[in-house]
This record gives sequence, C-alpha cells and structure tokens, in this order.
Amino acid sequence: MRALTSSPRKTGRTAAVVIAALALVLVLAPAAPAKPGPAKPSTPGKAARVESPGAHLRIELTSTSDWSRVWIDGIIFHASHIAGDGAGVSRTDSWVRVDGNRTGVVEAIAPLPTSGSVGFRLHKGTVGTARVVIRQVEASGASKVLADLTTTGSSSATNEVAATVPVSTLLASAVELGPSDPERLVIAAFYPWWDGSERSSFTPDRPIGDWTTSTTEAIRSQLAQMAGVGIDVAAVSMGWPDAKRQRMISLTIEAAQQQRAVRLVPYVELEVARVPAGGWNEPYLEAIIGTTADIARALPDTFVHRDGRPVLFFFADQQIPTDVWNRVMARVEAAHGRIFAVTHSFDSAQRSDGIHSYEDRGTTYERWLASFRRKVVGRYQPMIDPSHHDRVVVSTVMPGVDDSSVALLFPRQTLRGEGSFYDETWDLALGAEPDWVFITSWNEWWEQTHVAPSELHGTTALQITQQRAAEFRS
Repeated sequence: MRALTSSPRKTGRTAAVVIAALALVLVLAPAAPAKPGPAKPSTPGKAARVESPGAHLRIELTSTSDWSRVWIDGIIFHASHIAGDGAGVSRTDSWVRVDGNRTGVVEAIAPLPTSGSVGFRLHKGTVGTARVVIRQVEASGASKVLADLTTTGSSSATNEVAATVPVSTLLASAVELGPSDPERLVIAAFYPWWDGSERSSFTPDRPIGDWTTSTTEAIRSQLAQMAGVGIDVAAVSMGWPDAKRQRMISLTIEAAQQQRAVRLVPYVELEVARVPAGGWNEPYLEAIIGTTADIARALPDTFVHRDGRPVLFFFADQQIPTDVWNRVMARVEAAHGRIFAVTHSFDSAQRSDGIHSYEDRGTTYERWLASFRRKVVGRYQPMIDPSHHDRVVVSTVMPGVDDSSVALLFPRQTLRGEGSFYDETWDLALGAEPDWVFITSWNEWWEQTHVAPSELHGTTALQITQQRAAEFRS
C-alpha cells in the first residue's frame, strides 16, 4: 500500500498511523469473521426548510381546588417538562393541569406563528382558588410575565378567566428553534468494500463508471462526483476486522487527502463486536472506537471535527445497553480523548452528541414522526429539561432499497418511483429543520440504496441530490 499523501495543511501523520491502528482492530477481532454486506435494520415534502422562532414558556399553576387547568390557544407545545417530582401535575401539547392543593411548574417550547395572538384560559373545579402565572423565558435566561390570572368562582359560568397576548409580543423575546450547527453538512454513507469481483452479485441494478474502491484513482473519481452534487462528507464504513476492507479504508483516506473536496467521518460498524452467545465484547468495542477515533484525530484536515473532537457516526449503538455503552465510551475517552458521537439512540442517558438513523422507512407519517422525534429530543427538549443535552439533529434521506439478493428470507424493498421516493424523503428531512442531512447511501450496492450512477437509474438520484442539497443550504 502506498503511503498516505499529506494534505497541504500538513498533519504530520502518514499511512503508518492508519495501518497500525487498523491492524490493532484486526488482532483484537473475534474469531468468527464478519459476514460481508450485513443487512441493516429497517426503519427508513417539497417543503422548504423553516427556521421559525419559538416561545419558551414557564407555566406556574397554583390551586386550592380539586382541579385546575390552563389552556393555551394559538400555539402547540413541541416539547414540555414538568419541574420537580411532578405529583398531581399533567400536561398535553395545549394545556397544563393540577389536581388537588398544590403548585405545578411546566416548561414548554412552542414554534410561533408570524402573526395573530396567543390565548390563555384558566378554569378550575367548584371549590377553592386557582392562579396561573405564565412567563416567557428569553435566550439570556431573563423572563417576562405574559399573563397572571386568578379565579375564585364556584360555578362553571363564573370560574373561567382568560387573557390574550399578541404574537408580536412573544416574537420580541423568541428563542431560535432552527439548526444549531452553522455548517450545514450533507453526508453520504460510503462503503470501501468493492474490488470489482462483486459486480455480478448486484441485482437488479449495477454500477456504471468508476465504482470500485480498490484504487485511489477510482475513489477520487467518486469523491469528485459527490462534491459535484453537493455532498460534503463521506461516512466511511469502518470497524471491520478483515484485511481486504482495512486496505480499502486506507485507500479511501489516501484518496480524500489527495482530492480534498470531500471530507470524511468514520461510520463505525459495531455489530462486529457482538458475542454470538449474547452480549457485547467490551474490549473489542473499545478497540474499534478508540483506534478509529485515533485515525480521525490524527488527520484533522481530512476528517470532520467539532469542538476539537473527531466526529464519529455509529451503527447499532441502540442495540447496546446504555450502561454498557456509557462504560465503554468513558474508557475510550479516558484513553483516546473526547469524541463527538453521533448515535441512533434517543435515550437521554446515553453518551451522545447527535442523533441520526441509517434508514427512515414505513409510511410517510411514520417517517415524518421519526424525523420530528429526533428534532424534539435533540434540540427542543434540552432547552427545558436538565436531564437532556443539546444534540446535532441529522435527517436521513434514501432513494429506495432492495436487498432481496442478500436477504432471501425477509427482503426489504421500497421502489424508487423514478426518483419520487427519494424526493419525498428530502421533503420530510428538510421539514425537520436538521443540522445535517445523511444520505443512505452513495454505494451500498448489495442493498441497492445507492445514489451513485447505475444502469437502471442513471444519474436521477444525483440530480435530485444536487437540487435538494442546494435547497438545504439556501
């Protein structure tokens, strides 16, 4: 293998760093070899990205009645959090309720319309009193009172009180709900698996042009195509224990250093550390993650970094128990330095800096819901809930899938529809206001999720990618 070519901004590292690190993973690999082309779990409008301002509300409801409730009209909570132990306090996306003699405090995040008004209505049972103070919290942490309502009525005709606030008042103290990462990255899964001998096994579609990953020349050609349609980053499948793939990973890194228009992130395949009898090989997990992080950290001009940390995407982390994952990550970061980890899991207790999915599949609603949930967990909930922390939100797009050639018993097949399915996934992705967009995939030929040029589909997916990536950044 040729030595890695240093970038103009010299990193001071060569291919020896990569080869030595990958060799360590090979030595520590479990005895059972990884299966080629593993199937990934299935989960895969023209809406422009909307970065609307939002209201951060603090609702304090005090009651001496048997129950009290405040309705909020004109906005919908996208995230909410009950402070304290929460006993006797409940909420939906449009009201907060307290049962019994107590005080309940709820924090909520709601996108704001551009005009109109927001209404607050306080109601209670037939005994006692109820008071609600509704404050709007600004980005600085300061707050202002929007409404202060009290009711002492003893009948349904007299115990409701209300107030209305113009939206313009809330807009004056709005918080930003849009993406938190200023660099709007488009990332495509890239598989350095192909030496050319596999082509006959691809069905029903096959690649055209430069598609192998066994030479730097072919890889550079593909990276140039990616850059030409607005793909910024190749997420390189890493962690495999076989020497063939490790050699092609090194060639991919070398090609990226030479080509320089597309950066890399490792896409760390964790399933190779699964123990056949059950559980996970923790030392091997540590080796995979730690050595991959070392490679990325050593080449900061080639690999994406955030806050001085190499960005690593992970596949199958959600299958690892949270306590195991956190224990492994703590040991890795103690030995190898901090990592910017982009994971699948929604668990707020998991060590993670970003949320993504390899696929969003199912009905249009199910795919929308998955993207919306990532936005709530990654961006909105951390604004009001101290148990959550801010995460980069990554939306997934894919042109279709057909893995019937490798998954004979339970194949996954989603028809491309001349690009209509891919276009729809972009609609849903941009509607979630992501920080980054993840394309599944550039060249996963066994599963037929490729956007690279092919015999059946030509460059249709590339044309859509170019258009929608530009829209994402506009």
